[in-house]
Amino acid sequence: MRRADELSAIGYADDTRPLVCAQDSTTDRAPKTDRRPALGGFGAVLGALVVLLIGGAVAGLVSNGAGHQLAMSFTEQPQRYTELYFSSATAAPIKDGSSRLAVTVLFVVTNHQGEVVEYPYAVTLVDANDRPVAGTTGTVAVPDAASATPSAVVDVPGSAQWTAIEVSLTGRSEQLRVLRSQFVAADG
Repeated sequence: MRRADELSAIGYADDTRPLVCAQDSTTDRAPKTDRRPALGGFGAVLGALVVLLIGGAVAGLVSNGAGHQLAMSFTEQPQRYTELYFSSATAAPIKDGSSRLAVTVLFVVTNHQGEVVEYPYAVTLVDANDRPVAGTTGTVAVPDAASATPSAVVDVPGSAQWTAIEVSLTGRSEQLRVLRSQFVAADG
């Protein structure tokens, strides 16, 4: 049943009276309340903090170190690496009347470090149990984007039972191992 303070918005097709919207006394006559911000008095403090954070971020980006890091993040950086591989190995008797052999090992070092690098290396002959039999060390300076082929000569007793050649770049992870039967071209 309709209350006296409500107006009807329902009409009929043949009704010529103007359409009036319904009015409900319980909702429309309630006093209007002031809308306060959801943050109350903290809105100004929060705004100031946001401004400080943005200002600090901008200052950090403008500083020398952060700007450099940011530039490195968005530009492609060249890959820096070193190549190491065998070229050849031969063994020939030393012509001094002894039974010693001179094992000559040629290997290639290619530098992709972005600068000239002096690579210390070690060439070691090992037996079947991976114990060193003989060896030598040296250094080779290689310009960036270039290769060098050092020749390392290892003096080894003729009676030594070496089975493999190991080449390593000292202080670096690059290393090689090749079996004597696979690489030595001439044996004395």
